[in-house]
Amino acid sequence: MLIPIEILRKYVDINVDEKEFVKDFSLKSAEVDTFNKFCDVKGLEIGKIIKIVDHPDSNHLHITTVDFGDHTQEIVCGAPNVEVGRKVIVAQLGCKLPGGEIKKAVIRGVESCGMNCSLEELGIDTKFQGYDGIYYLDDDAPLGEDPIKYMHLDDNVLEIELTPNRQDLLSIIGVAYDTKAMLNSEMHIEEVKYDRVKEESDITVSTETPKCRAYYSNVIKDVKIKESPAWLRGALMKMNIRPINNVVDITNYVLMVTGHPLHAFDYDYIKTKKVVVKNAKEGEIFVTLDNKERVLKDTDIVITDGSKAMCLGGVMGGLESEVTDNTKNIFLECANFDPESIKETSKRLGLQSESSLRYEKGINPDLTKYALDLATKMLIELADGKVLSNPSSFDNDDYSLKEVKVTLTQINKVLGRVYTLDEVKTVFDSLSFENTLKGEEFTVLVPKRRPDIDTYQDLIEEVVRISGLSKIESRIPAAYQAGGLTPFQTFMKNIRHTLSNHLNEVITYSLVNKEEAVDFDNAELSTIELMNPLSDDRAVMRHSLIPSLLKTIKYNNNRKVNDVAIYEIGRSYTKEGEDYILSMALTGVNESTLWKGQKEVVDFFYLKGIVEDLFDKLSIKNYLIAKPAQDLKGFHPGVSASIVLGRDNVGVMGKLHPDYEKKYEVKNVFVFEISLTKLFESSHKMKTVKEISKYPTIERDLALVMDKSVTAKELEENIKRAVRKNLLGVKIFDLYQDESFGSSKKQIAVSLSFGDNTRTLETKEVDDAIELILAKLQTLGIELRK
Repeated sequence: MLIPIEILRKYVDINVDEKEFVKDFSLKSAEVDTFNKFCDVKGLEIGKIIKIVDHPDSNHLHITTVDFGDHTQEIVCGAPNVEVGRKVIVAQLGCKLPGGEIKKAVIRGVESCGMNCSLEELGIDTKFQGYDGIYYLDDDAPLGEDPIKYMHLDDNVLEIELTPNRQDLLSIIGVAYDTKAMLNSEMHIEEVKYDRVKEESDITVSTETPKCRAYYSNVIKDVKIKESPAWLRGALMKMNIRPINNVVDITNYVLMVTGHPLHAFDYDYIKTKKVVVKNAKEGEIFVTLDNKERVLKDTDIVITDGSKAMCLGGVMGGLESEVTDNTKNIFLECANFDPESIKETSKRLGLQSESSLRYEKGINPDLTKYALDLATKMLIELADGKVLSNPSSFDNDDYSLKEVKVTLTQINKVLGRVYTLDEVKTVFDSLSFENTLKGEEFTVLVPKRRPDIDTYQDLIEEVVRISGLSKIESRIPAAYQAGGLTPFQTFMKNIRHTLSNHLNEVITYSLVNKEEAVDFDNAELSTIELMNPLSDDRAVMRHSLIPSLLKTIKYNNNRKVNDVAIYEIGRSYTKEGEDYILSMALTGVNESTLWKGQKEVVDFFYLKGIVEDLFDKLSIKNYLIAKPAQDLKGFHPGVSASIVLGRDNVGVMGKLHPDYEKKYEVKNVFVFEISLTKLFESSHKMKTVKEISKYPTIERDLALVMDKSVTAKELEENIKRAVRKNLLGVKIFDLYQDESFGSSKKQIAVSLSFGDNTRTLETKEVDDAIELILAKLQTLGIELRK
């Protein structure tokens, strides 16, 4: 929201330095984004072109003689629209424009002293000029004076960042109320008075829908459509609104001042002399001001002439009934519509305007009639209009005020400071909140402009906001204690520390499209959809992090980064609740050497090693990386596994299915995902350690042949069951398959480590242990390779 200080001063006294005011405003009202002069160019003068001669050495340059009242200058100008008699903006020698300093120059043999300027050359947006070439000033512009002051553009403009609950600040008057409160100054909202002619309005207004709460109108005849005066054009430019003509500019100006939208119809278009507010017909076609056909629904509000729609209520006017340069008579409306209905229509049609924005948030009904009267008076003054008597209107708005109570005890308890009754009352009075005091309890009648005030906590916020946060002393809470990480936070910190040795952490959006949200679901899960998403790609809360990681890999691959190893810790969202999950995705080469050309390409076992290392660091016991009971969605059926803790499947890992590789435009990607909540429940807080033995260990390697159905985990567990004494470790280091074993067989090589902390083992003891292991394995059909 842009607030020109010059306009704000019309409605409230600013009794402090403007910079001090801005500082106060940022602390007590809304965050100030910027505070700058709209145009701060020095060395400009108003001049009048009195003579134009073609340049002798150019087919597009002109030599203009410009009169400044007390002297004249010759200026070479290349603008296509130079005309004798026009008043223009001239940058004098030494003037510093955004494009550089103006200096005396000789242009193709002709001396030029200064430059005739367009608005763009002053650093002002070209949309405000509306035509090519130099900018023309009005005929009443005083020669030799500063054009920026004449155009009212030498003003400071306050740009504020609004929070959703402060719709009252979407108007100059709303900002003025807050300014009055924080500066303890005076407001100036005077009653608007104007004369009407004897002729009576012949248009009647009515409504057939409860969605229109109030509708005020005036008929203004004999208006003259022309350019607005300099002060009004300047006011709109400072609020980033392009001046069009006096009628449109007046409605836009009143909108920004009051926060209340208005609409002007061509009176002569309304042949029926009826204005009826109703719901649109389902499928009705309506052409809006931007010359686009809109298909309406029966929930949309339209302003009609009794049968044909003339305006899409609260959103945009109609093309046929718009005010044009040929309009002579105007029907001016100011209405109040249901916010939810306007929001639904605006969103569905993709039509958000300054008007719909305010209607969606709810407007102040106290200013409906005031806004109409202010615009009407301006049309009399700036368009020579004549206002007809006995205008038609209706008003079904609820003007009852909400009553909120708060006690001094509640205020002091919440804020931790002892406020007096007088301090609190001063705040409520300065905010123009009608209030009564009984004992220590305030009863406040909340004005319609502040729908955000709903509970006593809101009133407490107003007290501390206006009286100043600086009055609250800084002190350590009585129950202060040193902070620290929770067990779960420590658990996640350990995960990050471990994985950082192998992968890079990424953070991706929690919002995905509908398809990605369920792409890797192996069960029916509910989805959470946003009511008003920014786009279809950010419409649903995700179940899995894997799609986001795959898109990250694609992003890197497209930029020739082919070796990617990433992980993310995030949340999975369903209607039943949230879950922390860990996901990894790897592709490409893990490690390579230029010297021998050796490469270690990422595969299932590399990923499995990272997972096992992580589980070891987290002291996760009794887990199983097992063949899934059924094919996992999104995974290659022959290169995937389930992570089992106890009896629960808590995670998945494996190679991406070829169809999914094609869908996400990636190749040879291995992924892993697990529930951190369930993993945390299985982690051991204390890690068991043993003293390092001073006696040597004995290593034995075995090459074992078995059915392909036997898993490495089963082999390891049976070896440990066969020999419990002196067996320190079992490591599987090779897998080999060959037709000589038969099509159903495979060879696994294991390394066994034996030892005793109290003595050196004898060879016979190890040989006996090997025989026990082979005997146990033989019962399972596992034999030593011969």
